[in-house]
Amino acid sequence: MIKKSAAKPIRHATRFKPDPLTIAQLSIKSDFTSQIAALVLNESFTGCALLVTTDEKFKKDQKVHAKVGHLRAMAASVIWIIQIDESIYKIGLQYLE
Repeated sequence: MIKKSAAKPIRHATRFKPDPLTIAQLSIKSDFTSQIAALVLNESFTGCALLVTTDEKFKKDQKVHAKVGHLRAMAASVIWIIQIDESIYKIGLQYLE
């Protein structure tokens, strides 16, 4: 059974496709001791959409640290979540820096 969260918010920034196979590293902790890898689906100057395979449960408004592609690591907030399968999620991040 596929569970979906509420609809994605209206986009306020232009999205662009990342370079093929661009990876993001996520961490719930600021020191990146626990990392989760994600495939970058699209990017903007204010955030990105990621495809994540993990047993970690994400929550709306959860604060994470993200290193997206060649960008430096920065604080971000989870703004939407779509559960694709038991441990596969699409998540939207908004950069906080």
